[in-house]
Amino acid sequence: MSRTKSEELDLDAPLFADEDSPLLLEEEEEAGENISPREPFRILVVDDDPEVIAVTRMALADLKVDGTPIEIVAATSSAEARAAVQRGLSFGLAILDVVMERPEAGLELARFLRNLPACACSRVVLRTGQPGVAPEEEVLRAYDINDYWPKTELTAHRMRTLVTGQLRSYRDLLVIERQRRDLLRVIEATESLFRPDGSRDLIDAILGQLANLLPSPATALAFLQGNIEHPSSFRLLAATGPWREWVGREVGDMLQGGQLSTFRNAVESGRLSRQGAFSCFVFQSEPRIALMLDCAADISVWGEHAIELFCRNASSIFQNDSLLQEREGLLRAVERFVPSTLVKLLGVSDVRGLQRGDHVSLELAVMFADLHGFTTTVEKMSPEAAFDLLEATLDALTPAVESHGGVIDKYLGDGFMALFPAESEPAAAVVAVHTALDELNARRISTGKEPLRLGIGMHNGPVVLGALGHASRLELTAISDTVNVAARVERLTRTFGCSVLATDAAIRRLSEQERRYIRHVGMISLKGRQGRTPVYHLYSAHPQAEAMLMHRDSFEALIAAAARNDADLAVRVDAYLEGMPDDPAATFLLGLGGRL
Repeated sequence: MSRTKSEELDLDAPLFADEDSPLLLEEEEEAGENISPREPFRILVVDDDPEVIAVTRMALADLKVDGTPIEIVAATSSAEARAAVQRGLSFGLAILDVVMERPEAGLELARFLRNLPACACSRVVLRTGQPGVAPEEEVLRAYDINDYWPKTELTAHRMRTLVTGQLRSYRDLLVIERQRRDLLRVIEATESLFRPDGSRDLIDAILGQLANLLPSPATALAFLQGNIEHPSSFRLLAATGPWREWVGREVGDMLQGGQLSTFRNAVESGRLSRQGAFSCFVFQSEPRIALMLDCAADISVWGEHAIELFCRNASSIFQNDSLLQEREGLLRAVERFVPSTLVKLLGVSDVRGLQRGDHVSLELAVMFADLHGFTTTVEKMSPEAAFDLLEATLDALTPAVESHGGVIDKYLGDGFMALFPAESEPAAAVVAVHTALDELNARRISTGKEPLRLGIGMHNGPVVLGALGHASRLELTAISDTVNVAARVERLTRTFGCSVLATDAAIRRLSEQERRYIRHVGMISLKGRQGRTPVYHLYSAHPQAEAMLMHRDSFEALIAAAARNDADLAVRVDAYLEGMPDDPAATFLLGLGGRL
């Protein structure tokens, strides 16, 4: 028999007369004649009586909550309901019978739902035909439920009102939860504001918050920055949706026709400009920031104020980011003159904290390097050509020092002074410097130019590293006898014809493998120092390193003979040179005699 809905269901009559006599319905019509594009609210209805579920479906037929339809998922036992939830279904509202397969099955199901993170915002309503089994006050006190109704008191009107109110609460809780997560993102991003790209994280979080302010979901949001004199040159800094792929590009490449005109109007007027779903805001700040959004629904006056407030905050963030980048750029520029490694050795985080008189005592290895015969090499060159040659040489050698933990203290015309802290590798740096010089010389020889020769002196000992000079002009440098000794040892490289000489203090810092390629060249009197200093030749970077290693004992025997001023020194040197004709250090022994 066909009946109208009004004949089937009296909205003001109780839906359920008692537990054993529910209202019987001969047929049930499909709800929702007008299909809404919005995702429906899902309701979980659990009752062991199928006819109760049928009555519930009829009572809620065609119900929409603020234009959004509902979808009912039914279960006839708590086990069936748990299975539905565990399949990943989420519910805005759960209407649960209390007495099902067990007297407290509904209560246990309510507790189960409340312990699921996916149901944190879901509303839970108990509905029972046996109120005495689970008294209302005790249930509300013991279980986290949102409402409790005896079936005999529920009319269709009350059912629809109940569902509408609970689903609105669920919707509002979802908004609050989403805003809570977005706010947490903002807070977390704020912590990273002064890290690289930190402000971009914060802007992404603010874009998420802006989306919550809009009356309907925005297709896309974007922040831009540019010059108001050239609106088309504004670049996207951060974006959501399909605009994300345009980040870093100019808006003139992205927008066409009316949208580009709307954007230009916003830039020129400094006010909201809109064309249908497309809107632009431009704010009077430096750097100049614009917000571009695609949102079909109208924006209220309150929404415009809220968006403006957010954008002002975003503008401040961009200003902070710009200042941060400027500061980092200045620090990097200063570090080209005052190495950050030396600053940190003083216990200062960056050069801004450096004060005149700041100093520290350290144990360092000191390297002096100087190009031999550079004056002769450049005397026939123009000043510009000489400058270019020196620049190319230092550009090649400096990374070799820094790659092994050394730091250039200062450049000295055609050479440099480098410092090596405890954790660095000065011997490896020596090899790297010669490798870099060999590569540079190979290019010079290929163009018919003479190769460059380099002398290196090494010493290890205590130094004072500090900021010297006037308050208006400081220099960070190391001073001590250790520095003077390293400089004087480097000068000996010309005398002995050795590219690398080091004191015994520097040798003690080397590894066993590195000490394999050293030979003693004598106890040398250094200018300005009392006594004699043991000096050694480091030849691991020499092309004939293995041959020198084989003849090391013979060479050091010559050194001992020269120190004794043996009468047959010349004969012994000649004999040595027959086996090692390209060892210039032995040749110099002929004229030194007892001066070693």
